[in-house]
Amino acid sequence: MSSNPTQTKRLASAPALSTTARVFGLIIITLLAWGWMNKGENYLTAEEGLGYTLGIVGGSLMLLLLLYPVRKKLKAWRNFAPIRYWFQIHMMFGILGPVAIIFHSGFGFGSMNSNIAMICMLVVSGSGLFGRYFYTKIHYGLYGELAGLRELKQQTESSRLGFEPIFAVAPHLEEHLHNFERDILAPSKNFLHGTYRLLSLGTRIRHQHKKIRKEIKLALQTANADKSRRERKRVNAQAQLHLDDYFVTLRKAAEFKFYEKMFALWHLMHLPLFFMLVITGIFHVIAVHYY
Repeated sequence: MSSNPTQTKRLASAPALSTTARVFGLIIITLLAWGWMNKGENYLTAEEGLGYTLGIVGGSLMLLLLLYPVRKKLKAWRNFAPIRYWFQIHMMFGILGPVAIIFHSGFGFGSMNSNIAMICMLVVSGSGLFGRYFYTKIHYGLYGELAGLRELKQQTESSRLGFEPIFAVAPHLEEHLHNFERDILAPSKNFLHGTYRLLSLGTRIRHQHKKIRKEIKLALQTANADKSRRERKRVNAQAQLHLDDYFVTLRKAAEFKFYEKMFALWHLMHLPLFFMLVITGIFHVIAVHYY
């Protein structure tokens, strides 16, 4: 099984935000900043006009968030556009809805029922951002397919095959890499242990990467002393590419299990929070119009 360094690097990191997403985020931040600075000017009121309309629009957008999970569950809907577009709309509504409601509320709190609805909305919105982060850690890109720990381990093994010429001149490195890999991929004892391992993972991998990089360079220079400087440089560059590929894949495999558990836990909490938001939102609408 061969390993593509470019594909592996793309697998190992969350996708960069697109230009459209950056512009959209900048517009939202600017809009919220303007609203906050002018919140005392009474441009909008929650009881009538545009302020009232924004409350209806914001609440409707929050309800429309249910379209994404429904799209994933209903087979009849699977031909209605690729899932990534539904996810994009889900994320966009999850931002625009709270923004509309924040403007509807005048950037402040009011009655008890409206305060509860507002707090639930902010909690759900914040939860969605955490969920997006965990999602990207266990998928091939933001809108890709779910990764698998077994496949990641196979890619780690595959990337290590590129070291065969290196092991021939530095056999001690094979055992060293094997022991380090076994230690990195060992299961965590509990949540706190897993969190500590995750936080220290980057430092440990960078330290080993730097150390082995120097050893490989020295071993190849010694073994290829009779070759031209250009040839030694080429061989070393190729070896370092395999090394970079190996550690990127190893890090992804080590992170995967932790983030998979965190995503499952997030999913377990997010849905009840959302339904709590729906209930409090409905109660708020009823209270405003009938009491």
